[in-house]
Amino acid sequence: MKFSIGDQILLKRTGEEGRVVAFLSKTMMEVEVSGVRFPVYTEEVDHPYLKWFTEKRKPAPKPAQEIPVEKVADRVQRLARGIYLSFLPQFVPGVMDDIIESFKIHLINETPDAITFSYHARSASGASLFQHKATLHAFGHVYLHPLTLEEVNEQPRFHWEVSPLAAKSTASVNGVLRIRPAQLIRHIGEMLEQNNPAFELLLAQDAEQLTVPIVSAEALPANVGEGIMAKPGPQIVLHTQPEAVLDLHIDESGQDYTSPDEILQTQLNLLQQKLQAALATGMHRMIIIHGIGKGTLRQRVHGILATTEGVESYSNHWMGGYGWGATEVIFGTH
Repeated sequence: MKFSIGDQILLKRTGEEGRVVAFLSKTMMEVEVSGVRFPVYTEEVDHPYLKWFTEKRKPAPKPAQEIPVEKVADRVQRLARGIYLSFLPQFVPGVMDDIIESFKIHLINETPDAITFSYHARSASGASLFQHKATLHAFGHVYLHPLTLEEVNEQPRFHWEVSPLAAKSTASVNGVLRIRPAQLIRHIGEMLEQNNPAFELLLAQDAEQLTVPIVSAEALPANVGEGIMAKPGPQIVLHTQPEAVLDLHIDESGQDYTSPDEILQTQLNLLQQKLQAALATGMHRMIIIHGIGKGTLRQRVHGILATTEGVESYSNHWMGGYGWGATEVIFGTH
């Protein structure tokens, strides 16, 4: 390829453009690129004309267009569901099985009215865990505080009081909420089965009708737990012997089970009895056979283990004779 002094050139390796300054030999020339002169082999340069003609030209900028104004639409009316406490579980990171280590507590106002609220979480002994007073707008929610699984196992009391912000009177409703371990396990199981991110407990149904609060099996009178020690619950009397290997599969022959839920509850009751027996006798290790299936029984078993005091650890791993259908439980030293 022939060049003359002063010709425009293109460096093949870098794509930079320059010009020929001098010829040093038949195979080398001196070029200038961006004010710098240096020698190059003739085979390393090319004419830039092909690049000029094949380059895509930048399109001319389009004139600015007016952004269309969004049409005003009526807001979708939301149905009032009530005022709730929401428990959002936090799982142990990096673990194959879903193991809950704590909860995030939210107050949810699913009513069309702004409210004022007072909230105070106490331990069973009356010690303060968290308290807060504020206002909450209609259909809003607020994060209150975290709650570890150890604190949940101690059955804390959630004292609450809500009233409508626009009310002329001082009408309000209050109560104390406590979740027992069996209820917690049930809520977690239902949450996992329904693939919900959290479970909620209803406090009041309507901010404008606060004279009658919602009363449920989990609600306590408002004066319970105010600075006094909670009375201990009944002692569990063991009527069963511990088993090193507990098979939860039920022989349905001769039994009249009305539904799969009844079978599941029977399995969980048996598990709780055997766990208490193992703890009472100082057993160190237990194998719980729950099978694989859809994983419902395994999840419920793990929910019970996670909330049973005295269980040091548990793991659903491959074991000879059981495959993935069993969980190994290690009890702590007493």
